[in-house]
Amino acid sequence: MSVACVKDEVKSEFHLKVIRLAKFWIDGTILKEYVSAKSYMIELIAIHAQRKRKNKCVVSGFRRFLAAMSQFGQLLFSINGKVLVSFKNDRPVLIDVVNPFLNLAQDISPKVVEGLQFQAMETLKVLQQLKKSVNYIKLKDPIGAIFSKKLVK
Repeated sequence: MSVACVKDEVKSEFHLKVIRLAKFWIDGTILKEYVSAKSYMIELIAIHAQRKRKNKCVVSGFRRFLAAMSQFGQLLFSINGKVLVSFKNDRPVLIDVVNPFLNLAQDISPKVVEGLQFQAMETLKVLQQLKKSVNYIKLKDPIGAIFSKKLVK
């Protein structure tokens, strides 16, 4: 975990598994541009996607993370729920846990936002196709099967 204060939000092995899977996913995307604090942002988005959810299935948690990433350009999130008025019209907004005056997503280019959203939607499609397939139940590693296809735009 990047920041000790985030540990309060991550209270179970389930959360840690979803965060690890989300980081694995982001490393497998075709993202070529440098994104400052990428790993930390992924942790926060994964936490955001799991808040107030009772279903503790890792695949469902990962699907919720992908759904959040598919709407990344519209994201408005702060762990404590408070977003400064100065950020209300910006998107995406991902407020730093330590410094509430810092939008971690402020310097991400529109091209990267679009690329991340595309990758998330494509991965969700693969997940849906995999779930519909007869072989899904037989898979020893359904998560591994998600990443077996290289997604390109």
